[in-house]
Amino acid sequence: MSCRYPFPWPQSGETVVSDQFVGSVEFLQFPSSRRMKCHPQRCRGSRRGCSPTPSGPACPPRATALPHGIVMYSDSRIRAMEDRLAILELEGLYARFFDDHDGAAWAALFTPDGVYRSRERRSDLSTGTSVRGRESLHAFCNDAPYTGIHLMHLPQISIDGDRARSRVHMEWFGSFDTPGSSSKRLVGYYDVEYMRVGSTPVWQISDRVTTTFMAESRIVHGYVSGNGLDAADTRRM
Repeated sequence: MSCRYPFPWPQSGETVVSDQFVGSVEFLQFPSSRRMKCHPQRCRGSRRGCSPTPSGPACPPRATALPHGIVMYSDSRIRAMEDRLAILELEGLYARFFDDHDGAAWAALFTPDGVYRSRERRSDLSTGTSVRGRESLHAFCNDAPYTGIHLMHLPQISIDGDRARSRVHMEWFGSFDTPGSSSKRLVGYYDVEYMRVGSTPVWQISDRVTTTFMAESRIVHGYVSGNGLDAADTRRM
């Protein structure tokens, strides 16, 4: 009998991800609607399709194409995906905790000696902000004299073992509560270094540098009620 087998049979212990199964398997039973091509003794089924038997030999190595919806991942590839997802979550928490003025939670995203820095000009860190250590980071976030919101773009991430780096483009809008103070819009990017640390390893920020591409300010005086024509100092004589 003839049937179609479109990709290599997974080896024992391999992790398989499909639209019907995820896990480390001894064998995988394919749906009958998937046609396969292998020798009669290697598969069983009907004319519409067949499934390889777990005890039978592997199908020919020439069949290597993966069908839609089924991918086989090694442990290292799964670990790499988990690392990237963890860093994405870390960046989301970074923005949220700072916007909430939650200094304790924001500082905990850094390593104990982590540092936040900023530079106003492309290559100069000497005139910008520099905050090192969780205690100082905690105060920096809690004492910020403005309210604001971060709009974070997707980071470009590179991972090397227990270290990683990213470039994150961002926008920030902030305002000060005092009438007559300026509101501010900043466009720029972060360069971030991460470390995987702890007995239960987690990714944390070890160094973070903000580079400003563009900043603009506006003065907001606030709405004044009443009719300006009725004010004593504007009445014409």
